Amino acid sequence: MSEVRAPWDHLPPPVVRARRDKPVPDPDAPKKDRGRKRKSASRYRSGANDEWLFHHLIVVGPAADIALFQEAARGPGIIPWRLDCDVIEEDIFNLTVSQPPAVRGVSVEYCRAQARQFVERVQAREARAAERAVAGRGCPFDLQVLLPIPSDILELGMRHPTAIAWLAKHWGTEDRLLQVATSVKARPGRRIARESRFLGYSFFTVDHAPKAAVAAIARSRPSLSFTLRSRPMSWERGWLI
Repeated sequence: MSEVRAPWDHLPPPVVRARRDKPVPDPDAPKKDRGRKRKSASRYRSGANDEWLFHHLIVVGPAADIALFQEAARGPGIIPWRLDCDVIEEDIFNLTVSQPPAVRGVSVEYCRAQARQFVERVQAREARAAERAVAGRGCPFDLQVLLPIPSDILELGMRHPTAIAWLAKHWGTEDRLLQVATSVKARPGRRIARESRFLGYSFFTVDHAPKAAVAAIARSRPSLSFTLRSRPMSWERGWLI
């Protein structure tokens, strides 16, 4: 059975450091080792298979080229995948009806209706996304605009092995960038020429950084320099490592 993922799934947690009250020390408790310990990889996991990464991208170059790139990088922030709604409905139905009756607690007919309602929600979301693709440019750094996925790959669907392989090779990540925003915190960290300017972006990805995409964009714009800084995110604690 193919994996089914709705367009609104896998949104990253908020980048908010949780406030924690300091515990009162126990004078009788044994002393803890103050040495620096290596962080376990499992601490960074947001789920069984996903690791969220937070990124800052800094672009530096001549003021005129920076302005042109800033305009060219804007887009709707979506990927217009073709959806096979019949396959999605059948997959959802099979997922629910395969459970024992005592576990699922609903009839087979209800499972079918639930799968149909799910597909209707997906279609409604896709219709709104299509409207955004025509009129919207709310995403300040859109990989689909800068490095468009070929139409024949889009026809395969987002979970097709060939589509995933194309994204891994050309983008370095298997999905679009999430929660993309301009960032005042993304700075070069060094002096730049007086006539130069810089742009800062922040965004999330799942599992992998878009290094291949950034490298390809940098090759196509030799007057600009691109620096990508990535950090893992703790899902359990809801804050950046």
